[in-house]
Parts: sequence; structure tokens; C-alpha cells
Amino acid sequence: MEKAKPILKILICDDDPAFRKLVRTYLRSSSEWGFVLLEAGRKAEIHDALDKGGIDLILMDILMPEKSGMEWLEEIVKKKIAPVVMLTGFGSEEIAVQSIHEGAIGYIPKDHLTGDRIVGTIKAALEAWKRKQMEAEIKRLMEELEETNQKLERSNRELQDFAYIASHDLREPMRKISAFGQLLQESLKGKLDEDEQENLAFMIDGANRMQQMIDALLTYSRVTTKAKPAKRVELN
Repeated sequence: MEKAKPILKILICDDDPAFRKLVRTYLRSSSEWGFVLLEAGRKAEIHDALDKGGIDLILMDILMPEKSGMEWLEEIVKKKIAPVVMLTGFGSEEIAVQSIHEGAIGYIPKDHLTGDRIVGTIKAALEAWKRKQMEAEIKRLMEELEETNQKLERSNRELQDFAYIASHDLREPMRKISAFGQLLQESLKGKLDEDEQENLAFMIDGANRMQQMIDALLTYSRVTTKAKPAKRVELN
């Protein structure tokens, strides 16, 4: 079973019906893609096509009536509608190069237009657009990751501050419980029965262990992690 050709929706913006027909003829002879072709020669027609959306690529003549091709390019690039390939006439090479700086994906001189050239340019433009979209997505994800890392750093600092303050404020009362418990143990030595002595010892031991836990929490709050340096290992 023959594999279906991918379908591309292309908007041809040129005020010359004969040129649009030539482009249409070249594209429809392509064996690599199928095309849905939209044609626009006036400002209102281009607006209508852009508003409907779903366009995969735009072929834009630099010399358009009512609104220049460069002005259309600026609008399309700003709205991120679709990749744009500029169509240039004789002597407009400098403008074509400028259009690349303004965001066009490529350009085709009209006087050198052939079927192979237009199909090859469209293929290169779509690949460049896909790469550009991927780079933009990677940049967005990296920015989100950086923002998340900054939030985590702030959260860690706040947690460290809280642990330090909490442990610092808890150490003093626990130290007093332990110290005064030991004073009671000394002053009441021989006056308490075995069960009372054991209860007092449990209280002092519990206060000491709690103080050790608070000290450990304070130490943990000051710990920062560092990655170990990379080194060669024997995998066998």
C-alpha cells in the first residue's frame, strides 16, 4: 500500500495571479508532499487567511500593495503564526537578507524560481522552523527550571533559618531541665525511694537526649551538599 504524502497548508501572498499560478503548478508537481494552497493578493485576503490559522508555511512577496511584505513579516513573526519564506524580485537581495534578520526562515529570488528550488527551500524552511521551535521550548524549560531552582534555594534558606532559630530557642529550656534535674538528683540523694530516683533519672536522660537531637538538628541545618568530582572508574 502506497504511503500517503504529508499535507502542507501553504499561503501564497503575491498580487500577481500569474505568479501565484506558477507557484501552484510547481508545488502540485511535488512527489514529496501534498499541498493545500491558499492564495492572497490583497490586504483583506491575507488577514482573513491568517485569522483562520492552521497554516504550515507562508510565501510572502516583498512588494505587496497596501502593506509591504516586510510589515507582514514583522506581524507574522511577532504572533508566531508560521514560518515565512520571502519572494524577492531582481535587485532586492539586500532586502531579502534583511528579511532573514527580521525573522524570515528563507527567501527565493523570483527570477530563479524552479520547482526543485521552491520545494527544496520549503523543506529547509520547515526543518529550520522545527529546530527554532525546539530551541524556544528548550529555552522556556530551562527558564522554568532556573526559576524552580531559585524557589528551592529560597525554600532551603528559609528552612535552614527556621531550623536554626527553632533549635537555638529549644536548647536553652532543655539545658535548664537537665541542669536543674541534676541539682535535684544531688540534693535529694538518699531521700527518694528507688522508684522516685528512677523517674528523676528518666527525666534527666530524656532532657539530655532531646538536647542532643536539637544539636543534631542545628548541625543538619548548616550542612550544604557538594557534588563529588568526576573520576575514572574501572567498569570491569
